Amino acid sequence: MIVDPGPESAHRALLDGLDGFVPRAILLTHIHFDHAGATGALCRLWPEAEVWVHERGAKHMADPSRLVASAKRIYGDEFDRLWGEVNPVPEERMKILTGGRWLWTRTIGSTLFGEGVDSLIFYPLAFYGTGIIPDDKLPTVMLAQFVTKVAVEVVFTPVTYAIVGWLKRAENEDYYDRNTRFTPFTLKV
Repeated sequence: MIVDPGPESAHRALLDGLDGFVPRAILLTHIHFDHAGATGALCRLWPEAEVWVHERGAKHMADPSRLVASAKRIYGDEFDRLWGEVNPVPEERMKILTGGRWLWTRTIGSTLFGEGVDSLIFYPLAFYGTGIIPDDKLPTVMLAQFVTKVAVEVVFTPVTYAIVGWLKRAENEDYYDRNTRFTPFTLKV
């Protein structure tokens, strides 16, 4: 399995790094182009690989056109250079990780991971040795911002549930690929 294969613009480097290894699955923590943009291209190369994706991202992986159009308004001519060609992932290849349950694991888990990485990388790079934040106080600031951002996510989780529920009812969409098997060699006994 590989996790978050990155943008399509860099997928050749990923293939070089994998040195012929073909994963059975691609796990997407979220669907931003810098994490999941290469998935459609990799599905063409690896026809047996499943794509494990959260329920909220599956629809956009199957049809990324709205995300691409929105991002092109932001990035303009730089889109292709930054992210490459974002191809759709066939719906039958996707496995929905939570099947509509445990949304809090996605929202809070993503914040834990993202803010953890942000704290460990960004703060030292941006502030260490600059005098803006004294070096001896930097670990305290890093921990405080991490805890604060995770706490905000926890507090807003009920609001997120209410909004997601409302959107599902308003759009009349709540579907999952639960039992599809992709191998033609499965035998039923």
